[in-house]
Amino acid sequence: MTPRDLLVQGIEAAFRSVERGAGLTLHEAAAFEGTDYCTAEERASVRASDPWLRWQDIPDSALEDCEDQWSYDDEGFRFHLPAYMRWHLRKPPGPDPFRGGLLCFQLQPFGNTAKARKQWEQAWDKYTPEQRHVIARFLEFDAFAGGHHAVDAQLAWESFWHKFTKPPTLADSQL
Repeated sequence: MTPRDLLVQGIEAAFRSVERGAGLTLHEAAAFEGTDYCTAEERASVRASDPWLRWQDIPDSALEDCEDQWSYDDEGFRFHLPAYMRWHLRKPPGPDPFRGGLLCFQLQPFGNTAKARKQWEQAWDKYTPEQRHVIARFLEFDAFAGGHHAVDAQLAWESFWHKFTKPPTLADSQL
């Protein structure tokens, strides 16, 4: 089994119980870009085009169609993140330098102030130690595998995620 395959297994295991819930779907994020400028009927119609309640069931073709749409709410982001990471690993890098670029960018710390940075970091507290670990391993793998987004992956990994690269312990899981 390759390191890529092991990482895909790690993503599937760490995020196995994450369900969509009320979070924004792929096509909601694409159509409304995080706004509420639509009627309830419009939102329901777009939401119906994404029937998947488990992220594992989202077809690669749907992820590819919406790969540059990242206007999710927190719940929608948490639901789609493992699907995008798995898709990114399963799809070999191609000539398109933009494919998958927003994934690593979304995992980079942001904020121009210490307060904004702290809020960004605290947003990851709702993820389990295993989930933070697999995100860190994904970025580390992408950074050192080379390719179009290695610099973005390395920046994200070095600026925050590196501290989660070590596998979590039992004590971490009980936090």
